[in-house]
Amino acid sequence: MCQLAARVVHQEVRLEGEEVEGQEEKRKHPVKRACNECRQQKLRCDVIQEPFTTCTRCRRLKLDCKIESNFKRIGKRSRNAEMERELIELRKQIANANAAANAHHFISQHQSPTQASPPPLSMTYGPAMRAVPQNSALFSADEYMRPHEAVASLLDLRSGLDSSNFLRSPSGQVAMQKRIEDVSVSQEKVGDLFGRFFTFYHPFLPFLDRDKLPEDYFSTSPLLFWTIISVGARRYQSDATLLNSLAGPVMRLVWSTLADVPQSYHIVKALALLCTWPFPTSSTSTDPTFMLCGMMMQMALQIGLHRPSHAQDFTKFRVEFRERELRDRITTWAICNIVSQRVATGYGQPPSTLFDWTLSSGETIDSTFRLLPDINLGCT
Repeated sequence: MCQLAARVVHQEVRLEGEEVEGQEEKRKHPVKRACNECRQQKLRCDVIQEPFTTCTRCRRLKLDCKIESNFKRIGKRSRNAEMERELIELRKQIANANAAANAHHFISQHQSPTQASPPPLSMTYGPAMRAVPQNSALFSADEYMRPHEAVASLLDLRSGLDSSNFLRSPSGQVAMQKRIEDVSVSQEKVGDLFGRFFTFYHPFLPFLDRDKLPEDYFSTSPLLFWTIISVGARRYQSDATLLNSLAGPVMRLVWSTLADVPQSYHIVKALALLCTWPFPTSSTSTDPTFMLCGMMMQMALQIGLHRPSHAQDFTKFRVEFRERELRDRITTWAICNIVSQRVATGYGQPPSTLFDWTLSSGETIDSTFRLLPDINLGCT
């Protein structure tokens, strides 16, 4: 018994010694932690704590590399919801600032009736677009933006406007322009190109809303916006080099958009336009039109455009479409088949069309699914 007790005591002493050694070893080699940015993205991090050296990823992306013990990852949905709340708050600030500016202008007009009022500043969107008037009294003669205009510029950064384009012109007007890579298009030229598109090209493929503003198209889909600009730039005498300048940036935008597996059927609309009016190329072997046409059809099927009344079967989220949205999806599906048939005929290839009951022209079909006469003619 004495020997057994001695063995137990010896074993306990040995275990305690090993624990002490383990704790000392941990103190010598502390637990390696990833920086906040890498932890947020769940990526491998090579940050060195002592002496502190930023990780490779943060150096490459010019991020603030730091380690915080109380850091917690933020889910993508929570972050998106927070951004939406910030945008709503910014819009409220813009509305309040504009209301205050209008009130100030009204008071100044009544205090000095003999003073001539400044000419209004208007932005024209072309012959087929609506004009959005803005009073020049909202803008001062200062070179840079007023506070509420700075808030507006933050909203426009979301839609791809270059903040440097908000510097004032000598006349006091705010010059806004759209930019894709190194190609800039002024607001006036955007309106002119949209007008050309809806006047000369859209009648041959009438499936877009001509009453929709260019900015609305941009917020819906930047790719669709730049595709309309590119089609309108064909034979554009005011800037004969614009079409070739847009070819590279727009096609790179196409491939980057497709790489993200888009779920918006507005991307399908952009592909339909590109397949109908492709960029000029020197050889058919380098022309991606037939390949883009196949992607257009496959994407339309994946999104469920061929079954507009059963869109819920093609998404993980609950969706409900109004009658106008439902008609738009049906029209887009019809356009996909028309474009696919045309492209296949031009290339001498078998078509990938699917003229099913959705595109039927029979009288028994629901009126919601009936196509416009011009589009229905192309499906027959």
